[in-house]
Amino acid sequence: MALKRVEIDLYIWEGLITNQPTTPQYEINKSRIDTHNNITVEIGELVRDYLEVSFNDDYLSQTRWVRAVVEYFTQADEPYTYNNPQVFDYVATDGYGYFEDGTNPELSRHALISADNIYLPENTIGKLPIFAEGVGKVTIDSVDTEITDNGNTNQKIQYVTIPQNSGTIQVYDTDDSTLLKTIKVKDIKND
Repeated sequence: MALKRVEIDLYIWEGLITNQPTTPQYEINKSRIDTHNNITVEIGELVRDYLEVSFNDDYLSQTRWVRAVVEYFTQADEPYTYNNPQVFDYVATDGYGYFEDGTNPELSRHALISADNIYLPENTIGKLPIFAEGVGKVTIDSVDTEITDNGNTNQKIQYVTIPQNSGTIQVYDTDDSTLLKTIKVKDIKND
């Protein structure tokens, strides 16, 4: 039986994943285009309505839980009887990708920086953004910082302080032994 349409209940919230709202923020009904075999639904702009990104030198995590409950319908407009509905859970952040990355590229699940070098003015403290769900510890010049994540959206993105005049940052997986990324800190001399 061919797919005719989908109905999606879209929930967006902050806090713990167990605190899902009882009513969806959006109810989406979309039909398949006759010449296609699937249905594409872009939820990024809807989710962005619930991300209030502002910076006041406070380094707060700006993430939300997103749950899409998708029900599929046959050409006879009857719900499929197997594996229906399906539930998809996401942690949403506001960011950008490059054209070559495709639609809504996935960020790394550890250091939220693609560069292998950080440049800081000499004698200046810096911040390293990390995705806490995928990191167990960050080592800066042999000093470990343990990363904890209790599942609250306010902890998903954390900012590790880079001490002044540091040299090397190593980001480890949640097992605390698998090295995920090494970043060199380079001082820029103040003239």
